[in-house]
Amino acid sequence: IGFRREAAATNNLLRSRDFVGPTWTESGGSFIPGAWIPSVTGSSLVTNGDFASDLSGWTNNGTSTNTWSGGKANIDGTGGTGGIYQALTTTIGKTYLITVEMTAISGAGNATVAIQGATIGSTTIRYDGGATSKTISLIFKATLASHVLYAYSAAGRVAQFDNIVVKE
Repeated sequence: IGFRREAAATNNLLRSRDFVGPTWTESGGSFIPGAWIPSVTGSSLVTNGDFASDLSGWTNNGTSTNTWSGGKANIDGTGGTGGIYQALTTTIGKTYLITVEMTAISGAGNATVAIQGATIGSTTIRYDGGATSKTISLIFKATLASHVLYAYSAAGRVAQFDNIVVKE
């Protein structure tokens, strides 16, 4: 489990064996997953993560304009920072995988997906997408019986979110 001097050996000190991604504080503001992404099964904890017909199950927050179009959640931050969120029932100590399709449409600033504590503003882990469009994966370990999943745009950014899934 410790340090191995042989050059060809795997040095266990290079990576955490916890397999849980770093917290927002640990990542210093830029999240680059170094953890193994597990296979998961079961139902998603997210209600209406595919935005099939509307934004039902999601709550608006902030001063952004949040709309539904073509099976996606559109977060228009030109009027200010904001987005959509929902509370997830989690089991303390269990590990969860979040996958999200994020598309940066226009403007500056970040499009972000975050797991918050019991309320918005207490970030556990997040991914700032900037001007990128991609599917991201985050891993987090529940520290509460309920966490808030928040998809939002910074002031000036217009972004779309789709296929948001959280599984144990």
